[in-house]
Amino acid sequence: MDKTFDIQRQVEIEKLLSTDALAYGYVYQDGQRTEYLFQGTPENIAYFIGSRPYVDEMIITDAADWPILNTIGYFIDKCPDQGLLDEIKKTLVPIQKGEAQAQPFFCPTLDEVEDYCAQRDLMDMDEDREMDTDTNIDLNLGF
Repeated sequence: MDKTFDIQRQVEIEKLLSTDALAYGYVYQDGQRTEYLFQGTPENIAYFIGSRPYVDEMIITDAADWPILNTIGYFIDKCPDQGLLDEIKKTLVPIQKGEAQAQPFFCPTLDEVEDYCAQRDLMDMDEDREMDTDTNIDLNLGF
């Protein structure tokens, strides 16, 4: 599989990584877990849940891995923050009732983000090496 990323995808990942409200979505289906990263707005959380009606379970946490909520299927089971729950339900309930559709939003897998970061780090190391070899410093000058 090609691990290169197009420019638009790079920009989207960089923007996502610089946000204050990162959320991790762990989706469990048929004994497998897939991990996602997205901006944790109430609407995005609702779209994340609403776009996965046939999963076994989902757990959504913040960047510090504190639980935001968990689901059974795509129905919220526990959400400690009742104010947040009310905000999520404004978008999620119409999706669950079939009155609205989950809207697409940027939500890469954690593997994709990690691959991008590893590629970015390698490119940064290559640039650092090039800069080191491009300097023509006379080491015998004493400074």
